[in-house]
Amino acid sequence: MTPLKVKQKLFEVRDIIHDLHLNSKSYSEHKALNQLYEGWTEEMDKFLETFYGKYGRIMGAITIDSNTEINVSTYLINVMVFLNKDIVTIIDEQLDSDLCNIIADMKQLINHTLYLLTLK
Repeated sequence: MTPLKVKQKLFEVRDIIHDLHLNSKSYSEHKALNQLYEGWTEEMDKFLETFYGKYGRIMGAITIDSNTEINVSTYLINVMVFLNKDIVTIIDEQLDSDLCNIIADMKQLINHTLYLLTLK
């Protein structure tokens, strides 16, 4: 995966989570997704700014395809696949512990939200 594709995916996740949050008909889901949206936005910003500081800005056009006709939990599990397999292709896990720590924080947000979504 290229750095530009990673950047695009980070923004896509943020926008889809926000859209799912706004369209939720469940109060608990609405609140859980709001918490995730706010946390994801902060972690995404941290990741990109840290990456830029180390490797330079990621330039190029990105497009966001937001589809809210999806199952929230399934989508979040797919985000975990991205965090476990795709995002790490643009970093060196031995040299980039700072970026790895931010990715770990993103995973924590997703897993915490998956738990919150089980509550009624």
